[in-house]
This record gives sequence, structure tokens and C-alpha cells, in this order.
Amino acid sequence: MVKVRRSGSAEHFALGRVCVVAAADEAVLLDTFVRPDGSVTDYLTRFSGLTEPLLRGAPSFADARAAAIALLDGRVVVGHGLDADFKALRWRPADDSLVVDTRTLGWGPRVSLKLRDLARDELGVAVQAGAHCPHEDALTALRLYARFLRIGADAAARPRALRARLVGVPSGAS
Repeated sequence: MVKVRRSGSAEHFALGRVCVVAAADEAVLLDTFVRPDGSVTDYLTRFSGLTEPLLRGAPSFADARAAAIALLDGRVVVGHGLDADFKALRWRPADDSLVVDTRTLGWGPRVSLKLRDLARDELGVAVQAGAHCPHEDALTALRLYARFLRIGADAAARPRALRARLVGVPSGAS
């Protein structure tokens, strides 16, 4: 994410990078920087890793959005904190049963539901040590969901046909 301002509007967050990963083999289907509409007022580099040179020449928001939606539409979308990602894409699946947000799965009582903490506690891996990487976040969300299914907490809630169409998107998209 970056902060942008369009003429006559208040400063707001906008998409700076989008990544879509296939669940079956973790292949990257889309990973691109995004040139947001409006003037960037803050690249949030400390958190996003984004800089002006990375976004210079990147596809427009409209083009990146269309590419992402073409991959996601009609598929199960797995991610972490997906409301923010959907808001940044200005899109949401028409059918909420196609949304798996690892933040809202029944992980039991815990202090934190941050992706970094769930990855450490449930997968035994360290993620988000520096700036957020949408590819790393997408893979982590997919792996968390796979773990969740393995431990049986939600296996009956997702039909096998839907699990076969899983696609991951980043949590906290940059």
C-alpha cells in the first residue's frame, strides 16, 4: 500500500503491488507493482518496501486490477485480512463462500491473529521480518489454511470442489 491523493480528494491508501498464487503448486500467477491513480504522498517504504522507482513504469491500477480479477473471479480466494485487500482492489467475490480469510478461522484463544504470529505459532516459520512481501504473505496464508484443514477445524465447511479451485492473494498487500 501507498498513500495517495487525487485532485480534490483526501489522502487515502492505494494498491502498490498485487500478487496471486495458485494453491495447487504455489506457482505465481501474477506479481506486479501497481502505478496508483493520483499522486503518491507516502510510499510507506518501511512497511511496504515500495519506492518511487519501483512504481515508475508499473501497470496502471486499472490494468493490474483487471489482471487480478481475471485470475480470482469464480475461485476460492485465500488470504489474511482480506477486507483490506478487497478494498484496495475495489473488488470482492460475489459469493462470500469463496472467501477464506485465515485471520477469521477458529485458531482458538490467542493474543495475536497477525499473519506473522500465526506463521510462527502454527507453521514454525518467520515471515514479515522487514517490509511486507505480498508473495510471502500469499504463500503463508495458503499454508496456514492447509494446516487448518489438516488439523480438521474447518474441513467440512469447504467442499472438495472448492478446495480444488483455491487461489491465494496477499494479506496486507503492499
